Amino acid sequence: MDAISKNIRKIRKEKGITQIQLSKMIGSTNDYISKLERGLRKNPSSHMLNKIAKALNVSVQRLYKENNEDDSIEEILNNICNNAPDTDLPLSALIVTQFIEEGLIDSKGNMSPKVKKLLLEAIALQSKVDNVKKD
Repeated sequence: MDAISKNIRKIRKEKGITQIQLSKMIGSTNDYISKLERGLRKNPSSHMLNKIAKALNVSVQRLYKENNEDDSIEEILNNICNNAPDTDLPLSALIVTQFIEEGLIDSKGNMSPKVKKLLLEAIALQSKVDNVKKD
């Protein structure tokens, strides 16, 4: 099974979506999703990968990544720090927004223990920065 197959299955299950639900969301068949997740369907089209990524609320790049959440989180944090927009939003709010966009936090606020720990650390750090700015 390749990275795409594993990631589609992993992300779909994390979000509590069945194969049938995903197939309806992308206008395909349950058989297609089943074969794709088991690695029996090779080289899905970019159009289909875009539909799957949109249905799962993740980037297409996340479907290609090797299964390493730590690298994904670190990459997101580096991207936020290096490309933070000029805004009055605290850094922790930007992190939460990006984690949601990447599917690391679902619509119900569920997240892995690693994501939760990093998020709490970001909020604590933001609080310290805000206190220094006040002084």
